[in-house]
Amino acid sequence: MRKCLIAVAIALTALVVAAGGSFAFRAAPLSEHPAASARQASGVAAPASNTVITPDGSLNRSGTVFVPRTAMLGVRIGNNQNALTVGLPNSAHTAAGVVTQGGAMTYSSADNTTDTVTPTAHGIQFLKVLDNASAPKAFSYPISIPVGGRLALATNGPDGQNRSKVAALIFNAKGAVISTVALPWAHDATGKPLATYFTVKGTVLTQHVTFQSSAVTYPVVADPYFVWYKLGVVITMSYADMQYLAAGGITAANTLLAGGLVSGVGAIPGAALSGMLLAVTGGAAWGVATHECFWFWLPYPLVWDLPSHGYYSC
Repeated sequence: MRKCLIAVAIALTALVVAAGGSFAFRAAPLSEHPAASARQASGVAAPASNTVITPDGSLNRSGTVFVPRTAMLGVRIGNNQNALTVGLPNSAHTAAGVVTQGGAMTYSSADNTTDTVTPTAHGIQFLKVLDNASAPKAFSYPISIPVGGRLALATNGPDGQNRSKVAALIFNAKGAVISTVALPWAHDATGKPLATYFTVKGTVLTQHVTFQSSAVTYPVVADPYFVWYKLGVVITMSYADMQYLAAGGITAANTLLAGGLVSGVGAIPGAALSGMLLAVTGGAAWGVATHECFWFWLPYPLVWDLPSHGYYSC
């Protein structure tokens, strides 16, 4: 048992622990942000307060987020064995980045789009701006994941709904979740919401936006947000765990909990996990049939957020 603007926005936040450092930018008003006219107030994160400009014109946040001036190098998240590098769409045909007054890096691409990358208090946010009807409606982010790790979509539950804030999970070689990708959003320049979703092929995450060009007002913005989990505990269940749970029901759930599923989590988060696991046990048979496994996120004490759970492809 394993322990477990049409504004198109994908929020890709890598959550990292804040460290010391100086802030080289003033916080720009919303109107100064690239794509401000398109994104309205729809989830654009504020820049982190400890980001500095390096001598070569790149951005560095406390050694945990590095946004290069050269797009082909990719954005690095983390500084240990679980570090990731996220590549920008069409990076081979993207101009050198320019640091904005608001503390972001903006890259112009030959495909009628612009990428704005912002180190935030919780990681990294990417804004993809579609300038006109010639811009692509799908954009791919290749992710360099530690050897043995993988990228998996979070999936809808038996009721057809994804009730979590998570669209994808990134695992290391040990099966631990090291990062997640928030649910995507998309808006046009008037604030009209647009249908958008992710697909995964290998370690490439692609955002798709569905609309008729004649029915929207350009430009459009896309916002991937990678979340680096250090404000809580992520526990995933293996397919074998799901089979055991489906066969044994509540009894099996209690056995999993008693056998150490909550070991090291702490009393309060452990109680939250117990409650969630017992509540969703009935969905285990569906998960076995569809190869969807449970995942749970438990915030640390003093982190003002609610526990959440969902399914991922396993």
